[in-house]
Amino acid sequence: MEFEKVKMAVNNCLEEIVKTTKAETLAVSKPEFKYEDGDIKIIFYAAAGRAFLTNIADIMTSVYKQNVAIDCGWGYSVIVGNKYGYGEKAEEQKDKYFSVTLMPENRYREELNDKIVFSKIRDFSDIDLQAMLKIIEKMAMPEKVKEKMAPEKALEKLGAVLYKPNQKYNFSSIVGYEDVKQLVEDAVILPFKHPEVYKGLEERTGLRNLLPKAVLFSGPPGTGKTTMAKVIAYETGTNLVYIPIESVMSCWYGESEKILGSIFAWSSEFERCMVFLDEIDSLATGRNKNMHEATRRLLSVLLRHIQGFSSKDNTMIIGATNKKEDLDAALISRFGNNVIEFRLPSEKERAEIFRHYAGHIGEESGWLAKMSKKMSGRDIEEICLDAARIHARQMISGASSEEMPDTSAYREAISKRMQFPEDELSAFEFPKGDKGEN
Repeated sequence: MEFEKVKMAVNNCLEEIVKTTKAETLAVSKPEFKYEDGDIKIIFYAAAGRAFLTNIADIMTSVYKQNVAIDCGWGYSVIVGNKYGYGEKAEEQKDKYFSVTLMPENRYREELNDKIVFSKIRDFSDIDLQAMLKIIEKMAMPEKVKEKMAPEKALEKLGAVLYKPNQKYNFSSIVGYEDVKQLVEDAVILPFKHPEVYKGLEERTGLRNLLPKAVLFSGPPGTGKTTMAKVIAYETGTNLVYIPIESVMSCWYGESEKILGSIFAWSSEFERCMVFLDEIDSLATGRNKNMHEATRRLLSVLLRHIQGFSSKDNTMIIGATNKKEDLDAALISRFGNNVIEFRLPSEKERAEIFRHYAGHIGEESGWLAKMSKKMSGRDIEEICLDAARIHARQMISGASSEEMPDTSAYREAISKRMQFPEDELSAFEFPKGDKGEN
């Protein structure tokens, strides 16, 4: 990428920050641009601190989709693509790769005492520029703006995903599971919608924890745990903050629990909020002598928030797992009786799910339900998608002139997924009109 284009992109980035934040000054100096013999350098002075290295490294790791190396020679450099890791060889190879170097200095002005150099001998690639602009944006944001940042923006920067209540997700979005829906309404929705009733009962009876701080959804993949979390957000009219595991996990010491704690803190800035931790077993496996120290610290943060010592009453945590047996015993105890099991659908429910995604098949859904034993709701949805693709192929080839897939397309989709031998498929046939067992 041409040097002038790099300069323009950097200046446009800084102008956009000023325009967005309406700040009089940024948290960095004006950039210095140097281009000598093919060596590109962009220099800033900022109050970054050595801890900012973790932010630089995480940004570069996410952009380049590979690990980065840190050289602790002259200053501290984060180097992408350096196979040597660190030490003398890393220092020798540093100039061959895109690197960001942080050096404590007092050359610009007192409050901006760290020199930050973006450098590469060859021209910047598009991905090099993308990484640099992300780092500059994080580095240049004025502290006052950071303090007043909207929770939505802060959560986005932390890697969390915010779901607003959406009428697309209501109880009718989940077919069957009436017993589970009732448990969710009793354990989560009613307490969250009418906290004053439960607090009054606590005062009059002396009972504690009628208002749950956390609930655990347990069950096989594809049984509706994530969808139910979105349903709860709609039914209670609250925001749902989804925490992807990859956004929390960091290779830097102390960073993972800091990110998790920050997500909880920003979530509590909303009037009311649900925090959804999918695959919670990845964060909180059982403690033993072999547990990694980083996992132990993450678990401690999670336990404090579930217990209520570090969070406001306006936040509820929903955890989801398909490996409950792997969870830490202390974590399981924090959920108490608020563990809701999401089982695989019964034959009757499987028939209902088929009718939900393929209403035109009618009573033949019972035959499909018999074939799809031990399948989840998500499996059945994918079968219906596969059947539609099979029918599209038949329409294109001229093998079918029907507008909708018939049961042969669903039969083919199920048999491929279940890997039934052809001679076994006849075992599932039954008179038309039989809807299967309840």
